Amino acid sequence: MRPKLSREHDQIIRDFMYKNKSVKYPLATLSKSIPFTSKQIANLWWNKLDPNLCHEPFSLEEKEFIYRWVPKHTQPRQKIQWKALQSEMQAKFGKFRSRNDLKNIRNSKQRQIKRAKVEVNSILPDDEHEFDGENVDELYRDYKIDIEAGDNIAVIEAEAGASNKASIDYMLNKN
Repeated sequence: MRPKLSREHDQIIRDFMYKNKSVKYPLATLSKSIPFTSKQIANLWWNKLDPNLCHEPFSLEEKEFIYRWVPKHTQPRQKIQWKALQSEMQAKFGKFRSRNDLKNIRNSKQRQIKRAKVEVNSILPDDEHEFDGENVDELYRDYKIDIEAGDNIAVIEAEAGASNKASIDYMLNKN
């Protein structure tokens, strides 16, 4: 059973990193004196303890920047350069965010879109319209789409709100 990190460990890591900025492999050195691997220490430092990190909630502009940046910079095999996004975010907004937080914002939006797709497909009549994943992906490109299925119109807005859930409004269009 591995030991749990405590505030005492947090302070040991902070102090060590502050005092040993010039050490070539500080995390490997530190892992020899506390019961955690260098990878565990690195994740804690990069995502929580680094004093340069901004832990404030993301603004809507920051989220929108992430949503637009990721598709433009995704490399083959869906590889995303989170470090490059982190640098651009710091340059544009003056806030140093953890790569893990950036991933969480992006992945949260991806889950919202998937849930919205399921909802849209569940309200469409089977005999009138069939949407496969590719067509639905095209429809969601701008996060606001009207889908007509006979007399039914679904208006989908996947927006980042306070609750961080996609809002889906269904309207019935009767002439």
